[in-house]
Amino acid sequence: MTAAHGGNRAGVLVDWVQQCAKEPPMVIVAIEKGQKLIPMIRDSKGFALCQIPENDCFLEKMFKDSADGSEDDPFISIQVRQGRSGSPIVERALCYLDCEVVRHLDIESNYELYVGLIHEGNLLGGDSAQSSNGRSKKNRSDRSGGSKGTAA
Repeated sequence: MTAAHGGNRAGVLVDWVQQCAKEPPMVIVAIEKGQKLIPMIRDSKGFALCQIPENDCFLEKMFKDSADGSEDDPFISIQVRQGRSGSPIVERALCYLDCEVVRHLDIESNYELYVGLIHEGNLLGGDSAQSSNGRSKKNRSDRSGGSKGTAA
């Protein structure tokens, strides 16, 4: 999960992401309380989800270090672009979703929940299978065989 606001950018690995609506397309994300990107999500009202390959140790370490409180810009050494929400989109990711926060739930646990309206999503690496409205551009025969990876 990535976010940006006021010239600051941050990203963390998240444990839970779930589609929660089809029309309009929405996801719900659970992130541990105390993450430094939470104020960025609150102030920008947006975030991006980037699925990183499961064998990409560099990106995993980068997001873990960012979550551990490093003040450095975690995206300085990798290729990113800015999503519609202003959040960084990691070019090495398998795919991404760029979202507008429509709900924030502070539940009585060590996690917070964010519901995001998907404004843009795509497979990266040259295969454009999703349009900006979340609908498939291509007729893909294998919709069940998704790639393994970690959501950031």
